[in-house]
Amino acid sequence: MRKITLVAGGAALAVVPLMGSAFAAGNTTSNINQTMYHVGQNPADCSLDPSAQPVTAKSGQAVIHVNAKGGTTLLDVSFSGAVPNATYVVDIRCVGQIGSLVTDAYGNGSDEILLNSSQTSSSFSIDAAQPPGTGGTGSGGYGDTFVSAPFSALGG
Repeated sequence: MRKITLVAGGAALAVVPLMGSAFAAGNTTSNINQTMYHVGQNPADCSLDPSAQPVTAKSGQAVIHVNAKGGTTLLDVSFSGAVPNATYVVDIRCVGQIGSLVTDAYGNGSDEILLNSSQTSSSFSIDAAQPPGTGGTGSGGYGDTFVSAPFSALGG
């Protein structure tokens, strides 16, 4: 059984099982895939193109599952090569936090986050970074960071 994190206004509301949802039943009407790039310490540049960041190594993916019939959008983010057993906050890049995840002993992390249409109404990228207070030296005190290639607006 997989879980999703319900998000509103940048705050997680609840974690609920995915079993029985429109996504679990295979009702996804489109999938949009983008590569996640490991960019080192969080860069200050809000550029939506991770190839413009200082370090670019492919190391994961962000997948948007859009269910037009149900009016829902699910983000599935995963990456490898991260700091083991660490918390990462998941953001719409330079906009705000939409969730979080914890990596395993091998530095692999993944999570699914239910998005609302206002969060995807213009072009955006997803990032996952170690939060301030974890020894990060990047912009805003954030540490080790992964950034997706940009997604086009999904409507809203």
